[in-house]
Amino acid sequence: DMPSEPGCIAPARTAGVASGLVIALRDGIYRAREWGGTLVSVATLPYDPATQRANDGKCDALGRFWVGTLHEPPAGRPREPVGSLYCIDGRGSATAPVVRRMLDGVMTANGLAWSPDGRRLYWADTPDHTVSAWD
Repeated sequence: DMPSEPGCIAPARTAGVASGLVIALRDGIYRAREWGGTLVSVATLPYDPATQRANDGKCDALGRFWVGTLHEPPAGRPREPVGSLYCIDGRGSATAPVVRRMLDGVMTANGLAWSPDGRRLYWADTPDHTVSAWD
């Protein structure tokens, strides 16, 4: 059971060792040491959880958690491109991780992946039917 629907769940590593899960729920980013374990709040994203939620996310080779969001308007209202792609970086922080908005104007953030050498990020905004790539 979760307090709200998960947008994504990714395995996490600390110093190269498996260290549980990173979970994006509607109201924020959480860690759990194991499947079904206690959820510990890590960060919140700067959006209204009544109308937006996390949709897809993964940890990169450096340990940062990348997560995209989408708009879920009230019934009968059109969806809008107000989602974003975020990078949550907790490396070296004794307090809260740094949350950076990397891209906005997103309809449905999806498809995060990295090239085999880890030098290129791939990402899709599903309704656009395109895949973007960044060094």
